[in-house]
Amino acid sequence: GLVLPLRRILAADHIDAQLLPEGLTLIHWGGRLTSAQESTVARHRPPHTVTAVHWLHRTQLPDAMAPDQYRRTTHALDALTRGAHLPLLLRGTPAE
Repeated sequence: GLVLPLRRILAADHIDAQLLPEGLTLIHWGGRLTSAQESTVARHRPPHTVTAVHWLHRTQLPDAMAPDQYRRTTHALDALTRGAHLPLLLRGTPAE
């Protein structure tokens, strides 16, 4: 029931073929939810392919995410907070 426009890309993370098949992960910003949207999400039943939905504070992310996901999410949120340009990452670490 909730569809948000993806407003901008917050981070791009390149995964080289040494660890996994080569890939590019993009972290998108969809904006902040209004109170009405939060209520909609709370009542919504996700499809059977979604095993869980969690609302977490940023301080809880390290315990809920794989380390590589946490690193790329942290860089994306930092860029959003600072209004910085798109961080380019290599395996979750800023590219040099």
